[in-house]
Amino acid sequence: MTDVHTYADLITAEIDGDIAEGALPARVRTFGELHDYVDANDYLIAAQVPYDGTPATIDVVVAVQDEVTRRLSGPGRPYCTYGACTYPRHDHTTSIGADGEDLQAPVPMRCRHCQQPSHYDEKLHRYRHDDPSAADCFLIHEPNPPS
Repeated sequence: MTDVHTYADLITAEIDGDIAEGALPARVRTFGELHDYVDANDYLIAAQVPYDGTPATIDVVVAVQDEVTRRLSGPGRPYCTYGACTYPRHDHTTSIGADGEDLQAPVPMRCRHCQQPSHYDEKLHRYRHDDPSAADCFLIHEPNPPS
């Protein structure tokens, strides 16, 4: 049987390919978070991770998911941000200035509360900080926070 790291290698390569193609945002940091955008179980199936409902195969699936999460959440892993994000459903810009005025041209979005680079995730219908390791502040979870 192929080991957990080999399955995780295959899955991580597929995830990275999907990020490069714009099918996933680069800010995804856990296997579970993949489900917000795609059916993450398809990665397990494509890598041929064994599953027959027995406790042994459930343990393998969980170990692979944990290893993929460890890799996705590793320090130094790039995340999406203005000018680098290829995910078409992220908007990293705003046309509203700090004082609420309309700007002539869009500028990179920043959270008005903590000034972290931010974006609107159309798929999730919410604003998020670009850096997945940045602590979420109360404004980032408002339905339409000021940008």
